[in-house]
Amino acid sequence: CFPAPPIPGIPGQIEPITSPSDLVDEGEMQGNCVASYAGRVREGDLYIYRVLHPERATLSIARRSPHHDWEIDELECRYNTDVSEESEEFIQAWLERHHLLV
Repeated sequence: CFPAPPIPGIPGQIEPITSPSDLVDEGEMQGNCVASYAGRVREGDLYIYRVLHPERATLSIARRSPHHDWEIDELECRYNTDVSEESEEFIQAWLERHHLLV
């Protein structure tokens, strides 16, 4: 299993991917190469989430150094197509809410 997610998900909206097999499934469902990020997730500098709302997408968040907040690394729909502005704003607001709580 992967380390605990650095930011808790929102059930039914943003769900952390907690195992290598789930990461493979996400890559197959979304037609992307996210499974190749397993090593980076294990190392703790990247984390992957399944986005279900406002649209289906795959999200990776990264921390550029131990003293920085987590930020969006990649956020893409199936086959690495762009997400809507609504999705970008939703994910950014989720990250900002978490940063205010830390």
